[in-house]
Amino acid sequence: MTDSKHTNDNNSLFTRIQVKSPCADERYSAGNSFARLMTRIHADAVNKARPERNYTKAYRIWLAAASLMIVFLTSGWLATALRPAPEMLIRNNAWEKVENLTLADGTQLTLNRGAQLIYPEKFAGRTREIFLSGEAYFDVAHDKKHPFIVRAGDLKIKVLGTKFNIEAYPDSETITTTLLEGSVEVESRLSRECIRMVPSQQLSYDIQSGEMKLSTISDSKEPVRWKDNVWVLHQTPFTQVCHRLEQMFNVKIVIMNDKFIGKKFTGEFRFGDSLESILEVIRITTPFTYEREEDTIILK
Repeated sequence: MTDSKHTNDNNSLFTRIQVKSPCADERYSAGNSFARLMTRIHADAVNKARPERNYTKAYRIWLAAASLMIVFLTSGWLATALRPAPEMLIRNNAWEKVENLTLADGTQLTLNRGAQLIYPEKFAGRTREIFLSGEAYFDVAHDKKHPFIVRAGDLKIKVLGTKFNIEAYPDSETITTTLLEGSVEVESRLSRECIRMVPSQQLSYDIQSGEMKLSTISDSKEPVRWKDNVWVLHQTPFTQVCHRLEQMFNVKIVIMNDKFIGKKFTGEFRFGDSLESILEVIRITTPFTYEREEDTIILK
């Protein structure tokens, strides 16, 4: 009766541990291990049909072995499960300027206007993982044992130590990764396709179709000229250009003519140029007229 009570108490204890530790692998959970061991104990006792005194002795030996095995199995994952999660920080960058930031591992990055970064105060575990919305340039501190992972939309960019740029604004049709030095692996969460990049390559991910296209560019520094206050546009949809102008100048742009919807624009401006001067340059290749009513721009 006493052994039965101990068995029930132990089962309750390990069930509580599992509930509090959802990250534990079910195949190696203490509860499952305990159940398998107890099944072996009872099966062994029945098959051997030993006298009562030997059965009790064998049972106690097996119970002691089970307890030791459980302690061994649970010590590793329990320590990990009960370790406090690192505090996550959120950095929202304004549209007026770029911002430099150094992470806990020594990685240096520059956030472009309107970018958001979610990152731990201190890195812990096997990887160094952060989340990006917007655009940022990375100079990753080398650490072979702890890969650096950037999650941007449906993409996971994995590196050891390198220099690269990611553009992943929420309103964009694509997520673009440009590699300057080293190597990175880009994986799609949806298709599980994984592409390894080398310097001077650019990968474009179509958010709608999930397609990834890899190309070689002549100047890998062109996509990071925003660090020098230059806004470079290359075959950028006209609607996306207007949305970016809305964010930069805190205005509302209304497109009255559907013929602009499919248009794309290539050019460059300096951050600090006025809204009117930018619109005048765009009008050279995409003719339109516009009216301004306070904070609303109407394109015709």
